[in-house]
Amino acid sequence: MREYFLKTERLGFSIWHSDDVKYANSLWGDENVTKFNVANGKMSVEEVQNRLDREIDMYRQHNIQYWPVFLLQTNM
Repeated sequence: MREYFLKTERLGFSIWHSDDVKYANSLWGDENVTKFNVANGKMSVEEVQNRLDREIDMYRQHNIQYWPVFLLQTNM
């Protein structure tokens, strides 16, 4: 069961974990997302893993990261 540090009626706010590769690939592997924040418009599987690792490290070191947000009804 995923833990949320903040919930609304529809959304759950969480932090990234190392086993969130599936979610990271769904987000950062989507060219419709990365075209706005990556120079060539897409991320490889390795780049997605590196981004996930950076987000986790940022949270460990500084208590900040771009949070994953989930629809509570579907947990996606």
